[in-house]
Amino acid sequence: RFMTPEDANVHGNAHGGQLLRFAVDEAGLVAALRHLNQDHTDPRFFNAALATLGRTEFHAPVHIGDIVEAEAEVVFTAKRSLQVDVHLVAESPMTGYRRLTNSATAWFVAIDGSKPKELSILDNIPQLKIADSALANRRRANYLEQVAMRDASGTSQAWLLKEYHTSEWNAFLAHVLVATDCFQNEFAMGGKVIKLMDDIAYLAAFRHCKANCVTASMETIRFEEPLRKGELISLKARPTFASGRSVEVEIIVHGENTKTGEERIAAHGYFVFVGLDDTGRPVSMPAVPGASRAAEVRYLGRKQRRERQKAAAKAADKATP
Repeated sequence: RFMTPEDANVHGNAHGGQLLRFAVDEAGLVAALRHLNQDHTDPRFFNAALATLGRTEFHAPVHIGDIVEAEAEVVFTAKRSLQVDVHLVAESPMTGYRRLTNSATAWFVAIDGSKPKELSILDNIPQLKIADSALANRRRANYLEQVAMRDASGTSQAWLLKEYHTSEWNAFLAHVLVATDCFQNEFAMGGKVIKLMDDIAYLAAFRHCKANCVTASMETIRFEEPLRKGELISLKARPTFASGRSVEVEIIVHGENTKTGEERIAAHGYFVFVGLDDTGRPVSMPAVPGASRAAEVRYLGRKQRRERQKAAAKAADKATP
């Protein structure tokens, strides 16, 4: 994709949410669908829906005028879900300079493509064969860690709705889902929701530090419930913890059927932002008033997981002949 001013902020940097939408809704989904439907003797017709977007790294900025390429690969399959790793590489067409800008992990669930108006999850999907047993074990361990984190989150619908209605938030955004926000089956694109989450998270971070903010990373976003065309979605965001030069922002996505009044929490996640001064250098991030111990523990846990992942990747590189 060629990055235009429509994709960027006032400082000329591409929106993190726009890049993730490209990575997930286009590259990631294509890789998932190709894997699921590779066996033409299987009578089932698979579609896929984004269930979780794992940790996403922003390695380098993308600017207006850059050409961004996406590479997506299915790296692990479970009984009903598959992991797709996506890497974005940006190229400056004027100089030919290329650099890795983003790395993301997305989990898709397989759904019945013969029932486009439903989200009927299918079991026993085509399995990925990994010849290297050590690599297969590492990827299974990553999968089990994701499952454990999901089970330990304690974020039930009732708890999330209570937080949405009763807690204090410093940024709010409302949007009615239209046809261009949805797939052909009228369910909202996961990448569109992520783009809106990034927009509102940026506003919360900016209000906190009063500086230009860029997305540094994104923690796991879990899609709790599907959203449909015509529904009203409301997003709320707030800074939860600051450490040195970064601030964590929590975002919650509320969905409402405008005809019936039925409501639910559709998605929930955390973004990490870095504030920059006018020369592009990181600024000191003010502390978040009343930051909870839970937020600090979450930050430390994220830091430890990142260190473990780096150590595992380094060990894997050494073991590769």
